[in-house]
This record gives sequence, C-alpha cells and structure tokens, in this order.
Amino acid sequence: MSGETKETCFDEFVAAREQFEKRMGELRSDSARILEHGEVESLIAREGYELLRRLMQGYLDQRAAAEERCEVVTGADGAERRHCRARSRSLATVFGEVTVRRLGYSGARLKSVFPLDAALNLPPNQYSQGVRRKVGLEVAKGSFEEAVKAIQEGTGAEVPKRQAEELSRAISVDFDEFYARPAVEDARRPVEEASAPEEEAGTPEGSSSDLLVMSTDGKGIVVRKQDLREATRKKAEATTHKLKARLSKGEKRNRKRMATVASVRGGPACADSRADHGARRVNRAEAAQSTEQAGVGQPTSDPGGSDRGDVRRSRAS
Repeated sequence: MSGETKETCFDEFVAAREQFEKRMGELRSDSARILEHGEVESLIAREGYELLRRLMQGYLDQRAAAEERCEVVTGADGAERRHCRARSRSLATVFGEVTVRRLGYSGARLKSVFPLDAALNLPPNQYSQGVRRKVGLEVAKGSFEEAVKAIQEGTGAEVPKRQAEELSRAISVDFDEFYARPAVEDARRPVEEASAPEEEAGTPEGSSSDLLVMSTDGKGIVVRKQDLREATRKKAEATTHKLKARLSKGEKRNRKRMATVASVRGGPACADSRADHGARRVNRAEAAQSTEQAGVGQPTSDPGGSDRGDVRRSRAS
C-alpha cells in the first residue's frame, strides 16, 4: 500500500472535518444538554449549511488539484491557445458561496477558455444549477419578494430580487419556443418502409402521433347483502334500521360496493398547439379503437360484458 495517509488523501476536506467536529463538540457540551429540540434543530440547520458548503468547496479543490496542464488547448472557434495561468471564480450554490480554481488558456486577442468549467458544466454567471432550479420553483409559486425570502430561509444562498428576475427570464428562454411547437410531431416513416406491409416493416400499428387515453371512475352502488365484502357483510347483518324507506340519522350504510368503470381509447391526436393550455382532446368519432371495462370490486376480463350486467342488476336490487 502507498505511503499516503488518510489526511493526505482527503486534504481538501480538512475544513469540512473541522466544521463537523466543532458542531459535534457543541452538541456534546453541557450547555447543549439543556436545550429544547427546536433550538437544537435551528443550530444544526444554521451550521449545517456551512458544513455542506465546505464539502462542496473541498470537492472543487480536489478537482482543481487533479487538473493537468496542457501544452495547447483548442477553443470552440478552432484557434489554439498556448498561454496558461491559474484563474478563479465564485459560484453561488444552495449551500453558500464557493470558489472554483481552474486553469485558463488564452492567446493573443483570444478569449480565455477553461476546460474544467466545461467538465463541471458551470453556468456563465455565478449562480449554480441548484440555485436556478430553486429560483424557478419559488417564483412560480408567488412574487419575487416571496421567492427571495424563501431562498434565503430555506437554503444557504442569497439571491437579490433583481438577480432573481434575471434568472427567471434566463431559465424560461425556451418557453415560447416549446409552446409554439405542434402538440404531436408527425414522425413519418421512410417511403420504402411505408410501402412495405406492416409485418415486413416490423413497426407496430399506429403512428407515433396516436394517443392512448385512459380514464377510470368509481361509484358506490347498493348490492345484495350476500354480495358484500366479508367485513361489510358482517356489519350489515349486525345493523338494524329504524326506518324501512330510508336511513335514520347516524345509521351506517354498509350496503354498497365500489363499482369501477375503466375506458381505454386510442386514436389520432388533434392538431391543436400546446398554447391551448391542455385543451387538447381526442376526437371520439375518429378513435381507432375503444375498450371499456366495468366491474364491482374486481376488474373484469370481459370488456363491456357480464360485469356491466352485474352492475345493472346490483343497481336494481
């Protein structure tokens, strides 16, 4: 085994270990033994983000230490960059702000490129993907002021209102393009494949533009006492009704079973766009096939068959 010790192997996480041991010492102290659970919860939550931030920082330092220097780096513009020097940038994460150290490559009148930035998929500004996602979720719930407050209280990050507005515009840049696309894109098969029989072409029936719509519903219906479930039947036999025509106040029914109706329809989708906000419907007149099942208690294997008759008989009983 090599001569590396545990400390040398995890040198980048020394600060995180110190933070963890410090918090452990506080929780083991005599003063902490008299705290209420809410106070301990607040302490761990407040200091826990600092521990997570240091872990994040340690990981980034580890990646920076492992980055190897290259003689030449070619950018997206095709130009070679040979001048290399260490650079750093800040990154605001959900745990707090960290520093990313990496090597930058540049040339005469050329913009610097950072291979580690691409490997880590870092954003162009300082806010991480986790912060962006949190901003999007909170802004969708209410106002920007409420979103900023929720982020400040629920994470270790701080996003001012103006930056929250800019992030919201950035993460919704594809919104209009998405809703401008057709509801279902027509995937046409090649001419030679379309002209061949479906068995030879090896493609299933129906194109990718077909929809499969499933719907279910349930309703309690009155059945004969012998058709009730065992537990319900015992309750029904032990119950005496005061009135014959209807139930008195407070009397339990114990007379019904759940009738389930399921419908599966397949057919082409209409050409409405997504901008209709979910108003797309399947034209039943053009539906390619429709299967309906109805049963009491258990699903039926005979669509539209005997169980639907049982339902009708149960309603009549």
